Formats: sequence, C-alpha cells, structure tokens
Amino acid sequence: MALTWDKVTWFPNGTNQGFLLGIGAAAGDVTVSGIGTDDQIASVYAVEFGAGVPSAVHGLTSEFTITAADTINNVGGTSTANMLVLVQVVLGYRTGDNYTM
Repeated sequence: MALTWDKVTWFPNGTNQGFLLGIGAAAGDVTVSGIGTDDQIASVYAVEFGAGVPSAVHGLTSEFTITAADTINNVGGTSTANMLVLVQVVLGYRTGDNYTM
C-alpha cells in the first residue's frame, strides 16, 4: 500500500508523517513498500524477536537513507535479518497527489 496524502497524520504547518513496515535483511537494501524518493526518514527502528515475541528494539535511524522507491539502504550497517523494520516517514510531494487542507 502506498503512503498517500489522505493516509498520513497531519501536524501544524502542514508536516505530514506516516509509518511503514519492512521485513529486515542483511545490511544493505531493505524493501519498504510505499516509501518514495521525495520522502524523508524521520526514524528507523528494528524489532528483534526471540521465541516468537519481541525481545529488543534497535534505533537505526542514522544508518538508513532512501535510495529508490520502495527501498531504504544501510550498506555496511547493522543487519536487520529476521527483524521487523518500522520506518517513520515525512511524506514528500508526489505528482498526482491531491493536496488539500
């Protein structure tokens, strides 16, 4: 599901944010469906599981950048394999979005 203007939280002065999920991978490309190249990463957290339940949360914001549509990357960074990756995104303008407030 793409993150669109009508599916985000609006803050004062028009800042709009949403959360997207990705399935972790080895350090490098992580697929996060809905993120766009005009978006900005506000935060990235990786949730680690042990015995099927969350056991740790890792703040990895400084490691990740948006490299392509639906892709964030932390080449040379922390592996997120077998983790759930939660990305808070500040939505950028996309052609075709209906911006009304």
